Amino acid sequence: MPYERLMPPTMLTTTDKPRLRPRHRWLQYSLRSLLVAMTLVCVALAAGYHYLEPLLVDAAVAKRLAEAGGSYESVPVGPDFLRTWFGDDVLHRVTSVNLPQPEVTAECLSDVTRLRWLEKAVLTGAAFGDDHLDKIARGERLRELTLRGTTVTDARVAEVRAARPELRLTVKPLGISFEDLHFIVPKGESFSRSHLTPRIAALDGSPVRIGGFILPSLQQFGLRKFVLVHDNVLMK
Repeated sequence: MPYERLMPPTMLTTTDKPRLRPRHRWLQYSLRSLLVAMTLVCVALAAGYHYLEPLLVDAAVAKRLAEAGGSYESVPVGPDFLRTWFGDDVLHRVTSVNLPQPEVTAECLSDVTRLRWLEKAVLTGAAFGDDHLDKIARGERLRELTLRGTTVTDARVAEVRAARPELRLTVKPLGISFEDLHFIVPKGESFSRSHLTPRIAALDGSPVRIGGFILPSLQQFGLRKFVLVHDNVLMK
């Protein structure tokens, strides 16, 4: 029988613990690291908002202009993947606005003054005054502004032209026709301002230019007033 070395028995005490398999633990961060990470996230969100906020404003204004009956021109900005995320109608800068009707200008006037990249604008109607001229003339990118039938004063126009010599500012009356002044009073009712159309109401106080003919009368000299008629009236 071969010789076998006998090992002494191992004595276990009550203080010895069996070796357990180590468990996975959650990553631990210090409070300082957490604050630094939150600060970086806030800075990134603020930078993103600073970049997107003007574009969102332009998108909202463009939608409102289209719904009211005006027109605008815009240029796309930003990388293609951002336009894929946010949509083609969001990442655009409105550079040109055309509001040829006075009621449209009156409805969208507060929105137009919010456009930061506006380069060209055509605005009409008595709702546009000196205060609106001051606001829209502050746009550094504005290069051409046409005002028709507005209530801006000559003094304020001269001040803007002196302060912004590079701005091409044109002020003239609004050309209208007899169809623009047409309204209907129902039979049996007396005239009231509620019968006026939105276009006529927007023309109140606006300098206009209208073509027509003087209705002939027996008086030849000293005329202080006359009846202006449409050319098709004389043909009847």
